[in-house]
Amino acid sequence: AQIELLESSLKKNFVFATISESERKIIIGAMEKKSYKKGTKIIRMGDIGEFFYVVDSGNIQFEKLEGVPLGSIGRGGTFGELALLYDCPRSVTCIAITDVVLWRVDQMTVRNVKATYAVKDQAAGDAISKIPFLAPLHQSLRDWLFCCLENV
Repeated sequence: AQIELLESSLKKNFVFATISESERKIIIGAMEKKSYKKGTKIIRMGDIGEFFYVVDSGNIQFEKLEGVPLGSIGRGGTFGELALLYDCPRSVTCIAITDVVLWRVDQMTVRNVKATYAVKDQAAGDAISKIPFLAPLHQSLRDWLFCCLENV
């Protein structure tokens, strides 16, 4: 049930929506489970982010100003994805409004997985251009064909 929750949550998040099943499995395998008590500030606005989180149980509230809620998420919700893309300060504070159990993965793990697969994707794309009957096609059409391929 936990793997299904993590897979579903990653597929719904824009950062992970287009990654391969292999990449998703590696990222899920690298995730660690952490528990926090009600009232814990998991992320503080202004801090540099290191982790991406998936809520396993409990609820998280987002605040821009202390005590002024912007919204909240529960089981299956995700937060902290901007830390994976940019080394920028956190834009909100995230507080456990109940006891929570979260899954988290660090920025470097995600970046390493994405970089490794990007190199493999480039090699596969180069291989398509070397297939004689595909070589005359415009690069954009070869790119489209590449996107349609699936690893088996």
